Amino acid sequence: RAGTRRDLIVTRTGQVRSPAAARQRPIAFTQHERIYAERGGQLREISSGDRFFGAMVAPDGDKVVFQGLVTGLYIYTRSTGTVVSIGPGTAPAWSPDSKRLVFELSEDDGHDLVASDLYLYDLGADRVTPLTASERVIERRPSFSPDGARIAFDDNTGGLFVGKVAP
Repeated sequence: RAGTRRDLIVTRTGQVRSPAAARQRPIAFTQHERIYAERGGQLREISSGDRFFGAMVAPDGDKVVFQGLVTGLYIYTRSTGTVVSIGPGTAPAWSPDSKRLVFELSEDDGHDLVASDLYLYDLGADRVTPLTASERVIERRPSFSPDGARIAFDDNTGGLFVGKVAP
């Protein structure tokens, strides 16, 4: 109804339901600019020393990436209870198999974005690899294709690009 606000959950299969019908507990959540997770029946803070936001759950449902305002990207794995710091970055996107994360690392002059490149984090190898290294193009907002073989992104000129990524 007009003027009514209601939360809804859309599942990966496209079903829409109310939060009361979804009895799953969150992997992690943000409260008071901190990240919390439940493990072993205990609620615990899994972040410190920064202001955190932007939690995004991996397709496998076991991991969540979140961003610190100053310190960058972190991955929390529910099954192991571990938190891994990836380092500086924004706009993360998970691969469909939840084994890789693509993100941007941008620079600004206080007013405008002046540079940005894309990076790939491999969870198994615990390694960050640069995907772009351009001076004139500002690569932004990367996203994996559904099969994980390509990454789409846009740039500062309004261009949209798709590139292959090694398995």
